[in-house]
Amino acid sequence: MENRESVKYAVAYDDLFNQDKDDEYEAWLKTVLEPANIEFLERFIRDQLGGDRGPVHYMGMERGSYNLVLQFHIDDGRAPARLALRMPQRGFSVEALAAERLENEVYWMQYIEEQSTVPVPHIYSWAASGDAVDDRIGPYMIMDYVEGQTLHAFLAALEASDDQVDAVKKRTTIFEQLADILLQLRSHRFDKIGSITRTDGGSWAVSRRPLTYDMHAQLASMPGFSTDGWPTGPLLHAKDYVSLATALRNHQMLCLRNINIPGAWNKEGYFDFHEGDAIDIDRALKTARGRFLARHAMALPAAAAHIDDNDGVSENDDKPFVLFNPDLSASNVLVDPDTARITALIDFEYTNAVPAAFADDPPVWLVSSNFVRFLTFGFFAEWQVLYKPTLDAFLAVLERVEQQQQHQQPPKAFESPPLSVRMLASWNSKAYLANYALQRVHLADTIYHDQPALFPTVPEAVDGTDEWLQKVHAYEEYTRWQIDLYEADRKARRQNR
Repeated sequence: MENRESVKYAVAYDDLFNQDKDDEYEAWLKTVLEPANIEFLERFIRDQLGGDRGPVHYMGMERGSYNLVLQFHIDDGRAPARLALRMPQRGFSVEALAAERLENEVYWMQYIEEQSTVPVPHIYSWAASGDAVDDRIGPYMIMDYVEGQTLHAFLAALEASDDQVDAVKKRTTIFEQLADILLQLRSHRFDKIGSITRTDGGSWAVSRRPLTYDMHAQLASMPGFSTDGWPTGPLLHAKDYVSLATALRNHQMLCLRNINIPGAWNKEGYFDFHEGDAIDIDRALKTARGRFLARHAMALPAAAAHIDDNDGVSENDDKPFVLFNPDLSASNVLVDPDTARITALIDFEYTNAVPAAFADDPPVWLVSSNFVRFLTFGFFAEWQVLYKPTLDAFLAVLERVEQQQQHQQPPKAFESPPLSVRMLASWNSKAYLANYALQRVHLADTIYHDQPALFPTVPEAVDGTDEWLQKVHAYEEYTRWQIDLYEADRKARRQNR
């Protein structure tokens, strides 16, 4: 694995900065779980439901990447009986974006609940900012606590089952529901790129900037990351969205102090950085050169030429952008394991109206073999072999669902080519990899060096022009400075323990 060049480019975020965040989170969590605060939260839940409900009891907590979910039970025999209080985590969640993230999620969940049959938890109460936000809670939403096993765990159990006849039947049931869900989500069209709000007339419109996963993750994970140049409102063209992703990628290269420090992945899946004299500076500079090349290649217009304002359907020219949740994954789909029915989709905070090409990619989470881990550790080719039979099975189900729906609805409700054909084309061309690199900057260089043929060549790099060599040398020197800065911080922290 270590001989595969792409493995050297996975990005592990600033562990020194993250330690500060972890300390802040632990202190906050201790306060949240204090008995007196739990009693306050139980009263708060009851009050938000009108004050006429029975006793509310705290049942436990679940932690996500950026949010904390507390579960409560109302003991009065009425519905809803189980509720979830969801709050941005202090420390790992960027305070400056907390209100915006929560508002976006609330609006998209309400929109999906109103405009589709896709199952999402119902929201009973929420507040993002202003007087409605209690300092003891912060931005919050109270919603249904939905029972269910994650789709990831469900699929893993099916793969390991001794009864493969039953397993295939249950998987087909799941795929039929997923096909309907993806078709429904993609059918919602918008005239701008960004997030939605309800208009004064009660309809929905894109009126907010796109807040992406990378925007939040980078601001949360490295010191000194600037938001200068971030959009303040909706984007009008696909090229603007690509430019935003490119700017985030380039800014990360300059702000993440440890981005080129060599190291190794440990058994727990964390990256152990070399320290002090153990840092292989030659490897660090080689990584810097490779990263510099990758980012320049991915910034060329040809790298994203397939992402444009026209999805090929003339009826949609005035609304070419579609609803897309980049966080939709097997971990965010809940399933009843006994009936194989999907009970809810969760986590919509990075949902936006985006160029349609992103919604045309096959879902890489249909197998228990984790796409990101296989890619990160240099086993993308092996993952493809594991995934392809399942993709074929899913696309066959998707095509069948498309045909069934086409007979039930007017022809104009369907696109040509249909989603099943678009997904297969994305798989065959590997466009989904290029799109993933635009959405997840920490994997962009890995994808480039694993699949360089997907991206255009950089002419000045091929020719080795003096200007190119000067730029590369300048970034090498910048990398040395970054490493020195990082090591000085590490030593200072150890001295202050």
